[in-house]
Amino acid sequence: APEPSEDRAREDDRISELERRLAELERAPAPESIEDVPERSDGAPLTLEELLRQISQLGKPDGDALRRVTEERIALMQELLERFPDHAGADGTLRLMISLQVRNGQHEQMLKDLDRFAPAIGLEDWQRDELAVNYYSSRGDTEGQRRLYRKILDNPRASESAVASARFFTAYSYYQSGDYDEAERRFVDLIDQYGSDPPATVRDSVQGAKNYLEKIRRR
Repeated sequence: APEPSEDRAREDDRISELERRLAELERAPAPESIEDVPERSDGAPLTLEELLRQISQLGKPDGDALRRVTEERIALMQELLERFPDHAGADGTLRLMISLQVRNGQHEQMLKDLDRFAPAIGLEDWQRDELAVNYYSSRGDTEGQRRLYRKILDNPRASESAVASARFFTAYSYYQSGDYDEAERRFVDLIDQYGSDPPATVRDSVQGAKNYLEKIRRR
């Protein structure tokens, strides 16, 4: 039987191979300069409109190609998380994979993978709920988002940052739905709790609450 050190070396090699391929896929092929913009077939100069349209496509792979690249990236990340859930970058890998699945329209698969991999890499329930919000927000399901934010707020193990974020986004959901009175009440509660000098971990949430409170009061 192989020595444990040999198994570990093979695992490290495969992790490195997967990470190298993922890095390659992040670099989408693109024309290097304006000189790569194709000319018209009849050899005539491009009109300004045609030139601008061609320039706008520099570095933008077609939709099918981009989808294929994204699907390969997701598949590699799934293998990385399946085979090596304890590797150093597992948390970041899961978060990036979920964002790619949402962007690719793979919402149901995203939820399945989240339930499958979150416990394996050591995420707590509230961390899983933070990521699952992506599913409901991508579908415009406000009640689904609020339900998960309530779970985070009710979880005594949730971090202060996660709780403040959940409070901000709950208030923001009311702002988006046009219930400005409820949004204002919730923004004010968040701001008042931390005063004028909130800790760094919640500063973004508190500042966001101040910004939207100002918008409400300018209406």
